[in-house]
Amino acid sequence: MEKIEKLLGEILENQKKFDKRLDGIDKRLDSMDERFNIIDKRLDGMDERFSIIDKRLDDMDKRFDDMDKRLDGMDERFSTIDKKLDSMDKRIEKVEVELTKQGIIQEKMQKNIELLVEGHNNILETMDRKFEEVKKEFNERLSEVEFTIADLSGDVKFIKHKSFENEENLFKLKESLRIVK
Repeated sequence: MEKIEKLLGEILENQKKFDKRLDGIDKRLDSMDERFNIIDKRLDGMDERFSIIDKRLDDMDKRFDDMDKRLDGMDERFSTIDKKLDSMDKRIEKVEVELTKQGIIQEKMQKNIELLVEGHNNILETMDRKFEEVKKEFNERLSEVEFTIADLSGDVKFIKHKSFENEENLFKLKESLRIVK
């Protein structure tokens, strides 16, 4: 009878150990949920950032459109100046000075446009790099999560196996007790 009590005591102790392990697994699952929430928040933040970048790019497109309109306006001005040059020989010197000024402005605008295009390209490159960084980090985190899930799956299978063994041992013990009676 002492052996049976001892065996029952060991089974209960094993059951308590399994309960503790299950509690540990629950805590790890809760921790994983928290980590997923953090990842979701970070992704939301990235979506907001991309939205801001999209808005800024839209603003830049509008600016380029405005610049195109201004350049079209300048082209119309040059046409008008050419007509005036043909009809007004007396003002040739004044018009040449004006054209020189316009040329300087156009060169400045060309440089500004080149700088804007360069800035735009830099922003696109930065966005591409950031996207790759985020993608890499997300894939790393996903791998960690998958590894943890696989690990937990193995633990759960082991616990199921041990639980089954315990139930089987209890059944055998009960059968033994019936035979002893």
